[in-house]
Amino acid sequence: VTNDKAETIKADSKGQFSYHAKTNNPEFIRIIVPQTEKKLLLLVDSSESISVRFDARNPDSTAVVTGSKGTLLLKDIQNQYSSTIQKMYAINKRFEEAKQYADKSTFDIIRNTAIDSLKSAIDGEIAFLETFLKTNKYSLATITALYQSFDTQNGRPLLLDVPNGMHYFAQADSLLSARYPKSNTVQDFHQAI
Repeated sequence: VTNDKAETIKADSKGQFSYHAKTNNPEFIRIIVPQTEKKLLLLVDSSESISVRFDARNPDSTAVVTGSKGTLLLKDIQNQYSSTIQKMYAINKRFEEAKQYADKSTFDIIRNTAIDSLKSAIDGEIAFLETFLKTNKYSLATITALYQSFDTQNGRPLLLDVPNGMHYFAQADSLLSARYPKSNTVQDFHQAI
């Protein structure tokens, strides 16, 4: 288990373990399965008692978490992101299949349709993130939303384009710093901004 420090916890013969910690602020905790290096990210708060069930071979996609509002917000972000990635993959697959049979006169139409569809999918992801930031202003999950990106040939540009989208980062920094001034995560985020 990791947040600002690493701890090793052994599961029993049934694969169960419990972890007790006290925190005064919401914090991210990452569970890492040593054999596979697979990870599960949780966002926990001081008043929560959380139950987590997952398959160690794929914890991120199999996890069922109860008692953690922040973790549910992280799951919403991940589900939306996965849905957008699937849409983009399907658009690209259709384009690759269609271009094999296209002549010069139809290739531009097919390409432009694919570009418009990809732009629409990305715009939908950005709209989701903007709404998420507005409705969850005081959650540390906003930090995860701010850093959403897609792999591209040019690296991993943020969806909330910086510097044009810097106001999203500044607002989150201001709100989270005021609400959780002693949080290590918020202090790290503030330093990054």
